Amino acid sequence: MDRLLHSAVDQLREIPTFRVRVDEVADRAGIPRQEARAIFPEDAALNESLAGFAMVQMADAMTQALIAAPGGDNRAALIGLSEAYVNWARRNRALYGAISSRLLQPSGADSIVRRYDASFAPLVRRYLSEDKPGSTTRRAALARAAMFGLTDLILERRETIWLLPHQDLDAEISATIAELVDLLLTGRPAGG
Repeated sequence: MDRLLHSAVDQLREIPTFRVRVDEVADRAGIPRQEARAIFPEDAALNESLAGFAMVQMADAMTQALIAAPGGDNRAALIGLSEAYVNWARRNRALYGAISSRLLQPSGADSIVRRYDASFAPLVRRYLSEDKPGSTTRRAALARAAMFGLTDLILERRETIWLLPHQDLDAEISATIAELVDLLLTGRPAGG
């Protein structure tokens, strides 16, 4: 299974289709197709495993960023979480494609990627000080939508349309994330 997954990752890095086929991955890994099909009977099963593999790596990067943030500093935690998300996607473009395709499935679809993604919601709400009954706003959804959109802009190389012109793209991404976090932390809904 590990050889097949690593072969699938290599294939995605070379040909970023965001989907792989069992037979092609088996051939690439030097594993007989029949053996590969015993592990992954359908292409969908391989793609789900690949997305789960990628999501675990992304979640690890995000968790490390949270651990590195100073304790009790919600702003630093949200910035670290957001930067880890965007930067992991930039370094792992093809694997991020496998994740984002799962996140865009119809809402009834169940996948490990969606469960991992949902597991960060209570954490984000806590950092937004929305972890008490009656304190919930739409800020967590806005944060998630912004990170998803910002990441897509950057990966599609459209950031120059939306971000401020800056010599250092990394610095501009960090500044944009910090400003978004500040808006989320200080903003209150109308009438609230």
